[in-house]
Amino acid sequence: MYDFLNNFHKRMEKLSYSFLIDNKISVTGQLKNYGFSTNEQINLVYVLMCFVLDKSLKDEECTLDNMSNYLDKIILNYFDKDIKEEEVREITRFIIYRVLRNEGKPFIFNTLNYSNDERVVYEYHLLQQKPSRDNKNKSTFYLTQEGYRLLLGSLEIDEKMQIDINQMILELSLKRKNFSQGLTAIENLNNLIRSQISVINNFIYRTRENIFSINQEEFQNNFLKNIEVLKEQNDRFEELKQVVILEEERLMSNNDKVIDENLESLRQLGRIKELLISISQKSGSLISKHFQFKDEYKNALEEASYYYSNKRINIKEDILKPIEEDAMALDNIYKIFNPLFIPKIKKKFNINKIFEEQKIYSSEDEEDEVEIDEIKEEQELINNLIRRKEEYQGIISCMLGFIIDKKNTDFRALADYYSNKNDEEFKKLVPTVRQLSEIVIEFLRLGEIDIEEMMNEYEESYINEEIELDLRQLLVNEINEKYRFRMPKKLKFYRSDEIDIVEVKERVHIDKNIESFEFTTIETVRCPNFIMHME
Repeated sequence: MYDFLNNFHKRMEKLSYSFLIDNKISVTGQLKNYGFSTNEQINLVYVLMCFVLDKSLKDEECTLDNMSNYLDKIILNYFDKDIKEEEVREITRFIIYRVLRNEGKPFIFNTLNYSNDERVVYEYHLLQQKPSRDNKNKSTFYLTQEGYRLLLGSLEIDEKMQIDINQMILELSLKRKNFSQGLTAIENLNNLIRSQISVINNFIYRTRENIFSINQEEFQNNFLKNIEVLKEQNDRFEELKQVVILEEERLMSNNDKVIDENLESLRQLGRIKELLISISQKSGSLISKHFQFKDEYKNALEEASYYYSNKRINIKEDILKPIEEDAMALDNIYKIFNPLFIPKIKKKFNINKIFEEQKIYSSEDEEDEVEIDEIKEEQELINNLIRRKEEYQGIISCMLGFIIDKKNTDFRALADYYSNKNDEEFKKLVPTVRQLSEIVIEFLRLGEIDIEEMMNEYEESYINEEIELDLRQLLVNEINEKYRFRMPKKLKFYRSDEIDIVEVKERVHIDKNIESFEFTTIETVRCPNFIMHME
C-alpha cells in the first residue's frame, strides 16, 4: 500500500537496539542514586559498550575488573564525580547485568511487516559472557552480532559501505602519496574486518550451540553473503598490497641519501603493508574454514531432520485404539506399566553429560582420537578421586559403627579406642588428619541428622559422582550396607561442656631397612572433645 514502508520491520529492528537500552535505563533509574542525570546515564552505558567493542575487536579479555577500572577513570575525569571504588564496581555490574545483559533474558521488540501484514518479533542479546581464559572463576564479556550492529551502525553507515569507503580512501591515498591518510584508512579497515570476522564467528557459535535458532534465510544472509563479501575484499587487499610494495621500491630505489620525509613515508607504508597482510591472513583463514562449516551445518540439519522424523509412540493411536477395538489386548498392558515398579532405580547422574554435543549416533561413528597421555592423566585423576572417597567412607564406617555400638559416647573415647588398634585399622579412621578433620567439622556443622528424612531425600535426588566429600551419600551408603535393619533414627553431635582437647596423630610408616631414620613430619590434629549420641 505504501512503498516507503517496505522493509519497515528491518528499520525498526536497528532502531530497537538503542530504544530498549534507553528504556531499560529510564525504568530502573538506579544510576540516579549516584547523581547521574538521564543523559549522563545513557552516555555512561554507551561509553562502557565502546570499551567492550574495543576489547572484542582486539580479541582481548573484558572482565568486570577491567571495565570497573576503566569506568572509574572515566567518571572521575569526565563526569566530575567522586565515587568510591566499590560503588563504581556496583555501577559496572548494574550496567552489564541489568541493562546490557537484561538479567540474562533476551531483549524482545514487536513490530509490523507492512508488506505482508504480519507481526514480527525480534529477540536478541547485545552482550554475552563466557569463562575467562586466564581465570575460570571469572567471566569475560563480548558483543553479539546485534551489539556490533548497534555501535557500528551508530555512525549511520552500513559496515559493508564503511569498508568500501575506507578501501577507496586507502587506494586514493596511495595514488596521491598521502600515506598518513592511507594509514588511518587501513587502521579503520582493520577494525571493521575484525568486526565482520567476529560477527561470522559468533554466527558459527550460535549455530553450533542450537541449530534451530538459525533459519535458512539467516544462514544465507549472515554467513554465505558475508563470506562472499570477505572473499571480494581479500582479493582487493592483495591488489593494494602490491601497490604498497611498488611504492616502497620506488622510495628505496633513489640512490641519493634517504631524506627524513621518505623515512616517515617508508614507516607508514610498512605499517600499511603489515596491516594488509594481517587482514588477509585472518580473512583467508576464515574463508578456508567456512567450507568445513557448511558441511557441518548440512550434516546437523540432516541429523535434526532424522531425529524429528523418527517414528515415536503415539499413545492414542498405538495403545488406546487397539484396546478399544479388542479388549483382549489388555492382557499385555502390564508390559507398559512394569518399568514403573522397578524398585530402587539408581539415581546417579553425571552432570557433565548435559554439556556434551547432542547428536544422532550410528554404528558408523568413529571414536574421537585422544592422546594416550591425556587418557592416563584423566584416569589418574579418576583413580585418586575414587581412593579419597574410599578413605572418607572408611572414616564414616569407623565412626558410625562406634556410635551405634556405644549409643552415647564422645570423640575422645573413639580416638582412644582406635589408638590401641593396629596400623591397618587405625589408618581406616585416620588416613590423614586433614580428612578426619573434614568429617568431624561436617558432623559438628550439621549438629543433628534425621536419618529417616535423609534416606527419603536421597531416594528422590541425583548424585554427583564428582563431589569428593558428600557426607550424606557416605552415611546412606554405610547404612544401606550394614544397618538397614537396625537403622538409627537420629544422630547428634555437640560440643562437650568440659574443656577437653583431644589430640590425634597420624601414624607414619618407617622403612625398617633404613639404618638411620633421622627425621620425619607427623601431622597432628587437636580439637575440643564433642558428644556423639544416637537415638
